[in-house]
Amino acid sequence: MIPERRATILGYMAALFIAGAVSGALVAWQLAERQFAALRPAVDLTAVLRDRLNAAVALSEDQKKQVEPLIAQAGARMQQMRLDHIAQYSRARADLYRRLEPLLSPEQRRQLSAVENKYLDDIQRRYHLPPPPAAGAAEPRQP
Repeated sequence: MIPERRATILGYMAALFIAGAVSGALVAWQLAERQFAALRPAVDLTAVLRDRLNAAVALSEDQKKQVEPLIAQAGARMQQMRLDHIAQYSRARADLYRRLEPLLSPEQRRQLSAVENKYLDDIQRRYHLPPPPAAGAAEPRQP
């Protein structure tokens, strides 16, 4: 083989290897970011509001005392809005799964049930929701 040709081929191989490594690292980073995002604990909205307001306008100690009830009230409202959103999302998801069941095989139904149970467990753990109703309860399990 001609030495110039060999060097060119080795250069292309090295470039291909580096491109594969970079793209593989980017894909792994994206997947890891999504996975770890699911593990992050729920954020205390009241603390976030308090910190951002204080950083934005540097409240005095007296102002902090006066503002605290307002921040607590707003944080509670925001938390309730978050929980309402989760409940709406969960109901839409459960409705989809109910509509899918007739189209699925028994094995696929078991798999879908496992996916739904994992989702509900994750939501319950992340947002510190109460445990689901006991088995055989009239209402379906929802966060």
